[in-house]
Amino acid sequence: MSKEQSPLWQVVALTDYALPKGSQPAALRYSWRTLLQRLRTGQDTVAASTEESGDCWPALSALQRTSVAPRITWHAAAHALQQVLAEEAYPLALLVTPPGVDRRQILTQLAAALALEERLPPSREQILQEQLTWLGESWETTTPWVLIELERCFLRHTHGLTLLRALLGKALAGELGRGVIGCDSWAWAYLQHLFPLVSVRPLTLQAFDGERLGSYLHQPLSAPW
Repeated sequence: MSKEQSPLWQVVALTDYALPKGSQPAALRYSWRTLLQRLRTGQDTVAASTEESGDCWPALSALQRTSVAPRITWHAAAHALQQVLAEEAYPLALLVTPPGVDRRQILTQLAAALALEERLPPSREQILQEQLTWLGESWETTTPWVLIELERCFLRHTHGLTLLRALLGKALAGELGRGVIGCDSWAWAYLQHLFPLVSVRPLTLQAFDGERLGSYLHQPLSAPW
């Protein structure tokens, strides 16, 4: 990656999340030709019309898919989040991720880097019985913590929001110390309808645009994604 290119993973405020804009046709054609070159295994070259239009995508074997776009390990995304948290000095950070992002991998790696203790969500029975003892001794420490799945702390039930309200109330008041909370984007949208949290600025991973997607596909396969 050259100095002029943006980092592949960018952590931004949720309000700054933007869908990728259309890339220039020339850049798309270049990426398409490069991708085809990496897939060829001594076969005849694909027709020039296919390269230009991209209308006929070849079927890929599992080996080809892995060689072109290996499984993401989320190391770089966790590092990007760590940098943002260090720069902003968040007392309470909230990471909202869309489907397809392995939030557990990101926050587990962040916890290992920052020595955060994972806090487990309550059980279904604890939620329905409104057992506030869930926020007991394990939470009342000065050790920084991480809660990976906020969406598992509530149920859409008349008794399903008590523990969530108690958790967020204590966390926002600073009673639980420094922490990082992860939440699914669908659950976050639902919670915003119930009680908008205006005192916390959610973070998210910026969507890949054409340039960064191309950079990802062109990088060495051993790169730590």
